[in-house]
Amino acid sequence: ILPGWRETMEKYHREAL
Repeated sequence: ILPGWRETMEKYHREAL
């Protein structure tokens, strides 16, 4: 698991919306 994966997931969700 890479550090900051949560931030990436949140950004992806934000972009997906």
